[in-house]
Amino acid sequence: MTRVVSHRSAALSWGWKVKTLPPLPDVTIPPNRKLRDSARGLATVHRRRPAPGSEAPDEWVTTPVRTVIDC
Repeated sequence: MTRVVSHRSAALSWGWKVKTLPPLPDVTIPPNRKLRDSARGLATVHRRRPAPGSEAPDEWVTTPVRTVIDC
């Protein structure tokens, strides 16, 4: 994983309702990944180590189970 849509943004991508819309997209990246200055402020960044199977097969969004855990 280099980055995935996560949290409320992932819930929205799954077609779920959320209590509040995120002001910026939620994105999760590995803890050791550096974030470019040009990318700062474009998303709400969360950091965690990816667990096997925590992303959908196309690897751009967290699975429904991971999304629920994140939310």
